[in-house]
Amino acid sequence: MRTTEVKARDSGLRLDRWLKCRFKGLPQSRIQKLCREGRIRIDGNPAEASTRLRDGQVIQLPEIRQDHSDRQRRDVAADFPEPEWLRRSILYSDEHVIGFNKPQGVAVQGGRGRVRHLDAVAEHFLSTENERPRLVHRLDMNTSGVVVMARTRKAAAGLAHAFRSGAVRKLYWAILLGCPEPRCGRVELALQPAKGRQGSMICLPGAEAKSAVSEFQVLENLGDRASLVALSPLTGRKHQLRAHMAAIGHPVLGDRRYGDRAREGGILSGPLQLHAHMLAFRHPVSETELHLTAPLPSHMREKIQALGLGGATPEWVRIVS
Repeated sequence: MRTTEVKARDSGLRLDRWLKCRFKGLPQSRIQKLCREGRIRIDGNPAEASTRLRDGQVIQLPEIRQDHSDRQRRDVAADFPEPEWLRRSILYSDEHVIGFNKPQGVAVQGGRGRVRHLDAVAEHFLSTENERPRLVHRLDMNTSGVVVMARTRKAAAGLAHAFRSGAVRKLYWAILLGCPEPRCGRVELALQPAKGRQGSMICLPGAEAKSAVSEFQVLENLGDRASLVALSPLTGRKHQLRAHMAAIGHPVLGDRRYGDRAREGGILSGPLQLHAHMLAFRHPVSETELHLTAPLPSHMREKIQALGLGGATPEWVRIVS
């Protein structure tokens, strides 16, 4: 084990981001494994990847080899996704911030057995200071839409604070099974990991539960079969919108984790119908207001058309935009 002290300039960074800055190409899965095994400690205590660092803390680390990680990162960056494909997905870019319209099926970050993901190809977008873009929030692999990355350390700190404090406004589009009544409202149900269901969340109060608040508005519905809704998560918990909609009896269509397969089928079957349409936040450096929007993906446009929702000039587009 070796020790290092957290510097003032790194105060506020997540442990996993700090490690990736020091060990270029270190996979997220490797960091999480080291934390699970208790091999990374902060002030003598086992650390979590999401731990926020403070000036003066002492971090204990095992020997970390980089050769394989660096080679793997370069290989992935070179061949997936194709750089041209990635550039076409850019919604906004300056020297501090870059925003993408992430397609469905592309993971944001690596995990167990997953080496092809957005974070792996960030190498294509180095800042002018040769810094690698950093993730500041997440989207589920099968949720499409706006993803923001910070291109500098200053931007990462500012954006991370904005997401933590709720200063980022978020708007999603979704097609739900059935139609909520009332047609607009707020869901306030705390979330915690579901025991025996790896990766799932459950809406239950408890010692491990974290508060979660979501707002919804029905924009149009097909009787009691399906509805098109605007969703706004006021907190940022894992699977929050999917778990909340399932908890009120109207899961997102195509949700294989929280959905109701007995009620789906035929025209109601298919991929996950959830899209992160808009993020609005203050630029972490210039302090100007940014509104990044991603148009509906083809699989949702096709589903809306198949269900007879929307129409030629859909009113809901004007409402939620």
